[in-house]
Amino acid sequence: MTNVKINVCGFDYGEGLPETKNKFDLPFIFSSGNFKMDKKKLSKLSNNKIFLVDIKETFEKFAKTNPPIISAIFFDLDYYSSTINFLNQIPRNQNLFMPRVYCYFDDIFNTCHHIKEHNGELLAINEFNNNNNYHKIGKSLINVIDFKVPLGKNKLFMLQNFTHKDYFKKIVYLKDNLDIGNYFLTESMFDLK
Repeated sequence: MTNVKINVCGFDYGEGLPETKNKFDLPFIFSSGNFKMDKKKLSKLSNNKIFLVDIKETFEKFAKTNPPIISAIFFDLDYYSSTINFLNQIPRNQNLFMPRVYCYFDDIFNTCHHIKEHNGELLAINEFNNNNNYHKIGKSLINVIDFKVPLGKNKLFMLQNFTHKDYFKKIVYLKDNLDIGNYFLTESMFDLK
C-alpha cells in the first residue's frame, strides 16, 4: 500500500548461546546452548539474510554488503557482552543508520526483577551512552495517546545519531500558532505536506 520495502537481516551465533564467564551476562538466567536454531527449517521459512557467527565478526561483513539504511533494530542478544559488542560498532558504521533508529531490547526485564542497569542489556546501553558523545540511546517514554506500539511498552528505545547529515531535517511540522481550542493532538496541528 505504501510501496515501502522492508529488508530484514538477522545476526545469530547459530549454535545457541556461547559459554560465558562474564558476570554481567546474566548467567543466573541464561545458559550455554540456550536458543539453538534449526538452520535448515529457518532457511525454508525466510528469504531474508541471516549472518551466523559472533556479532562482533558478522556486523563488519554485513556493513560490506552495502545494505539499506537501518531504521529499526530488535535486540535479542541476551548477553551484556553480545549487546555491547554490537553497540560499539555503531559509531564506526554510523553511515548505515538513520538519524533516529527505533531499538527494541527484549531482555531488560524479567519477572523476578533481577535485571537492573548494572547488568545485561541495560548495562550495555549505559556504557554505550557514557562512551559516546554523538550517539546516544534513550528510553522512549510511553504516552497514553501512543497506540502505535502497545506490545513494546517499556522495551522501546531510540538511538540518536547526532552526526547524521539529516539530523536537523524536520519530521513533524507544527503550526506557528496554537489554537487553544485544539490543545489536544489533532490533524489540524500538523502540516504534513
